[in-house]
Amino acid sequence: MEAVLSLAEAQRSQYEQSGASAALDEAISLGEEAVAELRPGHTQRPRAQAGLASSLLLRFRRTKSREDLIAAIALGESATAATPPGHVHLAGRLCTLASALLSRYDDEPGDQNLATAVDAAEAALDATPAGHSERAQALSLAGKAWHRAGAPDEAAGALREAVSLTPAGDPRLADRAVELATVLAETTETTEEAHRVAEMAAAVEDAAPTIRLRAASTLGKIEAARRDWQAAAEAFGRAVRLLPLVAPRNLTRADLEHRLGALGHVSCDAAAVALHAGDPPAALENLELGRATLLSYVMDARQDIAELRAVDNVLADEWERLRDQLDGGISFGLHPDLRIRLAAASADLLGRIRRLPGQEKFLRPPSAAQLAETATEGPVVCLNVSKFRCDALVLTTTGVEVVPLPGLTETESAKRLDEFLDATKVIGDGAVGKIRLSAEGTIADTLAWLWDTTVEPVLTALGHTASHQPGRPWPRLWWLPTGPMNFLPLHAAGHPDSGPSALDRVVSSFTPSIRSLAYTRRPAAPGAGRRLLGVGVSHVPGRPALPEAGAEARRAITLTGEHGNVLYDSSRESVRAALPWASWVHFACHAETRPAEPSASGLQLWDGPLTVAEISTLNLADAELAFLSACSTARGAQELADESIHLASAFQLAGYRHVIATLWPCIDSTATQVSDRFYREVARAVPFGLALHSAVSGLRERYPNIPSVWAGHLHVGP
Repeated sequence: MEAVLSLAEAQRSQYEQSGASAALDEAISLGEEAVAELRPGHTQRPRAQAGLASSLLLRFRRTKSREDLIAAIALGESATAATPPGHVHLAGRLCTLASALLSRYDDEPGDQNLATAVDAAEAALDATPAGHSERAQALSLAGKAWHRAGAPDEAAGALREAVSLTPAGDPRLADRAVELATVLAETTETTEEAHRVAEMAAAVEDAAPTIRLRAASTLGKIEAARRDWQAAAEAFGRAVRLLPLVAPRNLTRADLEHRLGALGHVSCDAAAVALHAGDPPAALENLELGRATLLSYVMDARQDIAELRAVDNVLADEWERLRDQLDGGISFGLHPDLRIRLAAASADLLGRIRRLPGQEKFLRPPSAAQLAETATEGPVVCLNVSKFRCDALVLTTTGVEVVPLPGLTETESAKRLDEFLDATKVIGDGAVGKIRLSAEGTIADTLAWLWDTTVEPVLTALGHTASHQPGRPWPRLWWLPTGPMNFLPLHAAGHPDSGPSALDRVVSSFTPSIRSLAYTRRPAAPGAGRRLLGVGVSHVPGRPALPEAGAEARRAITLTGEHGNVLYDSSRESVRAALPWASWVHFACHAETRPAEPSASGLQLWDGPLTVAEISTLNLADAELAFLSACSTARGAQELADESIHLASAFQLAGYRHVIATLWPCIDSTATQVSDRFYREVARAVPFGLALHSAVSGLRERYPNIPSVWAGHLHVGP
């Protein structure tokens, strides 16, 4: 049994260091085995219970499973009750229980939960006299509990002592110092001590990357409060540069999503303070480095490999082999030990590649000057939303222009988004009558607010101050939103009651990142022809029928006159097998969006979903256009807003340069009208972005006061 308990502890420690959920699952499995075998009264049972409680608490913090939290508290209570006073491990087990109870309060605030957590933390502290090995941990927990209880002086005192008792080389020093700096910054008139403590935390190189990033961000916030924008920019820049360490390639896709979702919007804050410091290029670089991490891992590797192959074909083959193993594992899992070995081999090979002549910048983040090369066909408008300020960073071939957006705030945009998502849910649920009219009114109000606060100032700065004149080329631009703006229809912003509108002035497209836009502009494969695959799924078990789906998919072929094939109510395997044959694909089906697990979102086929994770592993050389005529195919998770993990980005990652997608549930009949108009335009050799613009504008003319039927369709790509 000793071997089982030791292995469980080792697996839990591995998870805390690496973030690999497989290690945590193994720790829980071993812990459950130990608790089941050790009968009440056995001397090792409290150890097994406390260890399992710690593992379940870690999983709760990851998944928010109430069952795990309840079980962790029950196990912690049993372990402490069975441990006699004065026992060497009593303090540690009391700390585990106090930590679980604090997590319960954070998840479900209430006076009783807070009182219970404070009592447990104080009991842990009482059990750790001066010189006790757990004294620093108990002080840290007591400081956190008193902070939540509104006792800042007591909290700061406990945390100061915890920090002073933690050796300089201990990785836990950074976490305790960050907590102290946070308390001091919130509760003292002067920030001097908070500043000094935050600097100390940020300097702990041995701490876990997530703690180091949190420390650098905390330091940046304190510097910003002092209005020292240059120092704040340096601190936040340090935080952004830690992102590759926080989300390394050796993690599974689910683990990466969890890590990235817990970071907040550090790149947006880094961009905002860089603007305050007078450095727009750095602001743009921070934004680009901090978004679409999963997309960038794959796109960057695929894009740079051609240049490497021209220099060293053997190393290029070796890199592709390692890349394919890691990228496949990101979606479908590899053993953690193998994943770590592959990541180490990849890091070693990366160093060898960068030592080759001309390959020094292989897979390095691009500079603002390099990013500007992407704006040759029109500006890229990066909308940065931060508590420090909100701006549009307009990237052109000559550099970065900053358009301040004083009417836009982080708080208001979040409030507007909540109201907007509620309205689109009402639409998707099929509401009628006054409820439907109210929802349409909310969408119209949102479009007007977007115009007044964001889109009109940007278009004015670009010189687009009047409606497009017939016979002249349409001006184009690409939107790259952050935070709440990722979920809002910027391309359709305007006053629906015959007032000014973005649809009348420009053709808008979207991109998950500037690098992904460059990726979609790569040359087409030699000899690639046009072959259109239609996928119409009218019937899925447990979902409402879509009677027009099959006919819509078939009309995509007849309207364009392209060589094509239609799959009706097909299986996932059939569709996956057919995709490499086609350069264009049109899906008319249901889609399922899973905000809590965005990579599990998918297109609903006859036998199950074709998921984001599956689609992302494809690498289709001839892919050109994916039309996703389904609900919410461009909507990701709010916690991962800047990662753009949704079906539209998955198809781009699979190789499709152009994707037509939706921000919210669409009605079957009007979706068919959009696709029919789109393909009629394409048959006249109209570019995809302009073809969708024409289709959406036409539907707006027919239903000007029902924006839900036309404002949700968008174009992603070049």
